[in-house]
Amino acid sequence: MTLWTDSYQSSIDSISNYIKNNFTPYNDIPDNLFLLDDSVLADCIIVVAWRYFSNLYNNRRDSLNKYTLYNQRISNQGNTPSLQELMDDKFRFLKIILRIIFEYNFWASDDFGPPMFLRPEILEKLDKLKPASESPVNFIWIERSMPAALTKDLLLSEEFSSLRMIAGSVGLFEEKITTEIKRGFSDVNKEADALKNNIEGLIKSAGATVQSLAEYDEKLKQYKSEYNFVLLSKAFSNLLKTKKAEYVTNHRSVIIFSSWLIATPLFALLNQIYNFFPVEFNINSLFYYLPIFS
Repeated sequence: MTLWTDSYQSSIDSISNYIKNNFTPYNDIPDNLFLLDDSVLADCIIVVAWRYFSNLYNNRRDSLNKYTLYNQRISNQGNTPSLQELMDDKFRFLKIILRIIFEYNFWASDDFGPPMFLRPEILEKLDKLKPASESPVNFIWIERSMPAALTKDLLLSEEFSSLRMIAGSVGLFEEKITTEIKRGFSDVNKEADALKNNIEGLIKSAGATVQSLAEYDEKLKQYKSEYNFVLLSKAFSNLLKTKKAEYVTNHRSVIIFSSWLIATPLFALLNQIYNFFPVEFNINSLFYYLPIFS
């Protein structure tokens, strides 16, 4: 239900023009309404309250429709603020405006709080100022009883009934949801335990791997030492073979050289005995017999 639509704009304009031409100018009204004389208090509050309501209509119409559902249901029965109502009974008109503004401030969040004209002291003074001949109008009811009426209206609304049905449905599924949550926690714990066991196994495997690597490193060092010994032994063996070969070669050379040294005087001796080649005894024979003497 939306009451404050563009169709109400003509009423806004007509009421604003009437108040402008027949009431105290808005700029002449002090911010502190308690400073006003009782003779002009009601008229000045009509000016201020109507300015407040018209600003909501023109600038915050969505919020006005959203936060005044209770008064819209009542106003939809023919109780909308009208110029004729203002001209016939200004206190009744003021009561309607103040109820709408009060409901708006009751639900809407405002850092500045409700306006001054909704204070209990102002409402009580308006009750005292209204003529006895006027139709029953109770301003203090707005502050004392309207919050309860708004709350009751909310509890009886279709929106709240839907919320209660949702709450009942949630209650029916509460046990099932709790069971599913517990089951979920159980599955999570099982997966966590399995993951923990896997991690512990990996840690043990890693420890065994580290130990194996240490043993392998020790063996590698041992093999390296043994391999160095083998290389050293092989080098000595090669050196021995080389030296043996050199010894054999040198031994042969010595034998051959010695044989020549022995053969020459021996041949000379044998030639002297058996006279294979005659040698005269002169200076030349000195060179012949010299090897024998040596």
